[in-house]
Amino acid sequence: MRRVLDYDKTRLGQDTGWYCGPATVQTILSGRGIYLTEAEIAAQTEALEGNVGWDDRDGTDHISQLATVLNRYLSAANYRVVELPRYPDAAGVERLFGHIRRSIDAGYGVALNWVIPPSNRPRGVLGSQSPNYPSYVVYHYVCCMGYDSDARALWIVDSGFWPREYWISLDQCATLIVPKGYAYADAEPAPAGPPPPAPPVNRAEVLARATGLSVARAQEILPTVLDGLAMSECSNVNRIAMWLAQIGHESAGFNATEEYDHGRNHGDPNETSDRWRYKGRTWIQITWRANYEGFSRWAHARGLVPTPTYFVDRPRELADLRWAGVGPAWCWTVARPDINALSDLRDLETVTRRINGGTNGLADRRARYNRAVAVGDDLLILADNWSDICFEVFGYEL
Repeated sequence: MRRVLDYDKTRLGQDTGWYCGPATVQTILSGRGIYLTEAEIAAQTEALEGNVGWDDRDGTDHISQLATVLNRYLSAANYRVVELPRYPDAAGVERLFGHIRRSIDAGYGVALNWVIPPSNRPRGVLGSQSPNYPSYVVYHYVCCMGYDSDARALWIVDSGFWPREYWISLDQCATLIVPKGYAYADAEPAPAGPPPPAPPVNRAEVLARATGLSVARAQEILPTVLDGLAMSECSNVNRIAMWLAQIGHESAGFNATEEYDHGRNHGDPNETSDRWRYKGRTWIQITWRANYEGFSRWAHARGLVPTPTYFVDRPRELADLRWAGVGPAWCWTVARPDINALSDLRDLETVTRRINGGTNGLADRRARYNRAVAVGDDLLILADNWSDICFEVFGYEL
């Protein structure tokens, strides 16, 4: 059995070199939907040491400080501290594993205080990369956010050393905790709860909720949105929300299928130059002849158009609503092929840079993204593999 908790993957690295303790708390809290900055958490751990108003560069003194802060925000977790002053025997290792599984099964990460000598640097297992610890003794806090009971392995989120996330064996982890300790949630697993709600049945209504459009307008653009999402390989909530946010901003609210400016404003009244003949079109504003050529070849390879130069020969046709959502799919998967991976990480700022070249309109993109994410699993009705998702997520078979 394997279980790994969700958490914010966009803030895995430490902002400050000696704040591995606060960074560990930050990750655990994010797994419960609580987002605090590293500095906000550090102010609390330092206050517990009596260091008010200044940075203690010796780091967090004791694992109990992390447990105290965690219990302030997660009172139901009942975090407890266990110290390991000496290497545990087999029963002690099983006790550690039991505490970790209890905590993870209840939905709470585990804080670990490690001491890493050069002779016992963490070794990645289950195909994961070993972290790049230096060749001297390191005192460090990490968190465990998952376990694999069959492999007896733990999923570690490490704020200080690349690659930040990796599997480590339970037995080695137990040796690294000595002579410090760990903090786990002494809480019961969440009850099963009522049956899942029936999935939504009206895609236009869901699209309207996710974008702020009227249901009538959502129904009008729904076919090209569904085509665009499917061809963009947007098959989960994070990807769909990112697509709707970014494309919604780029198109001025799913309105502009063609660049508002035109050649008449620039001495080209008939739009005969390449700059204006191949002006920005579709919701992502595909611009310039070379991009029209690339999009045409891509569309032809998928059987969408009859020739590989279709839009080069008929550039004005690219402004048709039919292609408004399909154009972004080419950008999403060909021109900027890492966008889906960044969307999985909820990295709005980097996706914005991929599309815009900078962070223009970031506040609007973020507002659109937050509105779409708030729709939650209902967004999955917009995915191409909806029938499969419906059974896996909602428990209903279409």
